[in-house]
Amino acid sequence: MRVLLILVLVIGLSGTGYAEKNHSHMMGDKDMKMMMSNDKVSIYSLSDMPMYGKATEFILDAYQFDFYPKEIKVKKGDRVRIFATSRDVKHGVYIGEFNINVPVKKGEVKIIEFIADKAGTFDILCSVYCGKGHRVMKAKLIVER
Repeated sequence: MRVLLILVLVIGLSGTGYAEKNHSHMMGDKDMKMMMSNDKVSIYSLSDMPMYGKATEFILDAYQFDFYPKEIKVKKGDRVRIFATSRDVKHGVYIGEFNINVPVKKGEVKIIEFIADKAGTFDILCSVYCGKGHRVMKAKLIVER
């Protein structure tokens, strides 16, 4: 499954130019550079991606007015790596319980990495107003014991 997700990501990104050797000009703004927040969440661009440690990986695609997939399931203690994308306009990936709030522009890929250290079901919300259906844009992060 992991190989399939990575293959889908590579094939999808190669068509958008992200697979170029030097693609930093496509990434754009300063918020794409590596940032650390409370030693648990890291956000970085593909060009800065160290890919350290084994992680459970997902592609989370945002679009007006939904996320795909609707659910992400992991085990408590897992290192989670989410490749966040947007199909259409600027969106945000917000998971309050894990201090995650990452804006994603159309065509960008942002990597969100954290340790799922709390069990439960958590809302994944859009944190950037994206139109009339913004308030119903929701997915779930399910962290099983």
